[in-house]
Amino acid sequence: MDQQLRDHLNTLFTPYANREMVGELKEELFVNLQEKYSDLKSQGLDDLTAFQKTIASIGDIQEILDGSAPPLVHMDFSMKNLAQGDFKDVAVLDGKFNSSNLRKADFSGSNLVNSSFKSSDCQEANFVGANLSGALFKGTSLKSADFRESILDKTEFRNSDLNHANFDYQVLKGTVFQYCSMKRTSFRGATFHQVTFQCQLKHTDFTGAIMDKLTYALLKGSKADLSNVTVR
Repeated sequence: MDQQLRDHLNTLFTPYANREMVGELKEELFVNLQEKYSDLKSQGLDDLTAFQKTIASIGDIQEILDGSAPPLVHMDFSMKNLAQGDFKDVAVLDGKFNSSNLRKADFSGSNLVNSSFKSSDCQEANFVGANLSGALFKGTSLKSADFRESILDKTEFRNSDLNHANFDYQVLKGTVFQYCSMKRTSFRGATFHQVTFQCQLKHTDFTGAIMDKLTYALLKGSKADLSNVTVR
């Protein structure tokens, strides 16, 4: 039955063979379909009925590729070479992008709530407009990454390289920056609400930033230049 599932997926994806990330998505769907088929069999369905119900659950491939389908959950893109990968406007909740090459990958406009990027190379990655609420970046290389207009509610950056990263005019709520390298990181015009910093920030740009008293108090002890910020 596994081969029948693979053959069916290959047929469905044939028109989209040139699209980015088709191979990864097809493999993830195959694993999900195997689990679906096994579950239906355990309910007492015969082979043919279980197979028909399984393939009927796939939905519209075009919608999945365009990101208009219901969000994918728990997809695992770990330990893969996805440099310059096209993840624009995708929806992957609780996804795993650990120990992968994601240099210059495009995540703009994507929904990546609660996703994990541990020990990955995300240098120059584009996260503009992405929803990264609850996401975890730990031991991640994010040099020159662009986070403008993204959602960073309770996002955690731990032990990561954020040198030259761009957070200009960003609104940060409950975001955590712990033991990160932040040389020439830019927060120009950003707004801070209960943001935690445990980093050396001597060369971080906070020009025009607006922050609450708690965030300001934390930053004062980190050698940050706060001469051009507003406290509210």
